[in-house]
Amino acid sequence: MITSDVDLGRVCSALLSARKSYCASKLAESQCAKKANIRSAINKKMESFKVNKDHTIRSMLECPFHKVVLNHLVVNDELILELDLVRSKMDVIIKGWTRKR
Repeated sequence: MITSDVDLGRVCSALLSARKSYCASKLAESQCAKKANIRSAINKKMESFKVNKDHTIRSMLECPFHKVVLNHLVVNDELILELDLVRSKMDVIIKGWTRKR
């Protein structure tokens, strides 16, 4: 039985500490589970590719095409609104993503 406010403070402090450590362990556990799920999905896709390369590549190519429309671009805190400049700047940026062969 709690006899004073000091004891009550200690009990509350201990309960809060236990709750924090419980929440931290649950968070770490859920993050590990997420990583394990991602790893298993990657391994499953790799196995599928090893077994049936033709089907895997065909299914990737048949995914719906998403069109992206850019009517403005921000580069180095500069706002570009002219469509021709946006296109030319995007060409330069996208060409920088790939290497020359």
